[in-house]
Amino acid sequence: MCPERPDTTEMTLRRFCRWRRIALDDAQRSVIGIGLSKRAAQLQIPLRTVRERLDSGFWSRSRVYPRAFREEWLREYRAGLPGDQPAAVTTRGRTTA
Repeated sequence: MCPERPDTTEMTLRRFCRWRRIALDDAQRSVIGIGLSKRAAQLQIPLRTVRERLDSGFWSRSRVYPRAFREEWLREYRAGLPGDQPAAVTTRGRTTA
């Protein structure tokens, strides 16, 4: 039997990170999730939450995001990784090489 492919039209941040093999711990995912929730509210993306079991055995209420929104976040996240940045980095208004 072939394992079922996940429905990728809507997914929580936690499932998306596991599916794309993005290594984020709970604290990092929480900070990113808060930012995504604020951005989703600004873009008026409807709020939908699901109960999701965590690795620790606890349950969490997690927000579900549409595919295009997650893909946009992933592009921004990968662009901001340390090894992928262009030559200049801005620090408190100053540009360093």
